[in-house]
Amino acid sequence: MSFFVRPSKWKQWWPTSKGKTWFLWFLFLLLVSTCIMFAAASQSLRKPKKQKIPTTVNSSMAELSLSAEVVAIDPAARTITVDWHPMTSAARLNCTELLQNPTVREVYIHNYILDHTSPTWRQEPPYPPVFVFNSSEVCPFSLWPPYTSFRTVTKLFSGTSLRKVNEAFLKSSRMAYPADSYSAPFEFYVVDPRSQKMSAPTVFNVTEIMLGYELSPTSVRLAPGPAPGDTRLSFVLDISRSRAVKLFVYSTVVTSWLVTISFLAMLAGAAVYNEHRIYAEMFVVPIGALFAFTSIRANLPGAPVGFGTVLDTFSIVPVLIIMSLSSFLLLMAVFYKRVRQIEEKDTTVTVGAAGH
Repeated sequence: MSFFVRPSKWKQWWPTSKGKTWFLWFLFLLLVSTCIMFAAASQSLRKPKKQKIPTTVNSSMAELSLSAEVVAIDPAARTITVDWHPMTSAARLNCTELLQNPTVREVYIHNYILDHTSPTWRQEPPYPPVFVFNSSEVCPFSLWPPYTSFRTVTKLFSGTSLRKVNEAFLKSSRMAYPADSYSAPFEFYVVDPRSQKMSAPTVFNVTEIMLGYELSPTSVRLAPGPAPGDTRLSFVLDISRSRAVKLFVYSTVVTSWLVTISFLAMLAGAAVYNEHRIYAEMFVVPIGALFAFTSIRANLPGAPVGFGTVLDTFSIVPVLIIMSLSSFLLLMAVFYKRVRQIEEKDTTVTVGAAGH
């Protein structure tokens, strides 16, 4: 018994001409779908993006260094929640010396930047620090620094509010979804409670774990303090939608218009041709797509609730109106042609009976 197929019998295992065409089209569509999947998922599969806040302060000379982790971004509430992990330089972290002479530093952030939901927010002075670093609480070294952190809830502004002050609150950036952008300002300073000396910390890492957003630090500067020699660290985080979110939203818009155009072609065909039979695909697919697009709009990642964005104006709203009117006209056209055909049939029968 041979384990090989004879060349003369290969044709039995190879499809016909139509089968070959179908197989090639299937492979082509499978390849295109795979490319689309990897293009959409590439942003989600990458490691969390890390940013560094460049300053003129040497991190080894700074009293405190901060590592930031963005936890939540809420454009509706206009807030950004960040976990900060304070650290000191390795040269300063000598537990034996610090236990004998503890180092205490207070970390402050400008009160106007804090949201009222932040744990340390206060309406009137004196404003409390957002964190108090005490060296006697972080030694021994084995317990430091992973378990030391503090959280801030700060305000989120429109992407143009920090650049065009006169137009800051005349329009909402959420209307431009998914092209909306926001700015999160920060201003930190470290105070020695004994000498009241103010110094600027360093931010050596900003980790972005929020899916659907991209962060980029801008406007980094060292602002002067109230006393000579005092400094404060000021920077802004620019926030925008990720490319994966934009790809999904824009592909949804294109798909909705393609389905609408195909529905209009069916309506034009029903108005021209005399066929009166109703096929399932004439209504099931378009009307099902109509409800599907409504559900997709309500679940777009980070989309504002309700209608009113630029995306709705040029895609969802006209698509829903056109498809609803097309469904009505298509039903009436089929109904009119059916009634007309029945009348013509009755007229033919009457004329035939009169002739006999």
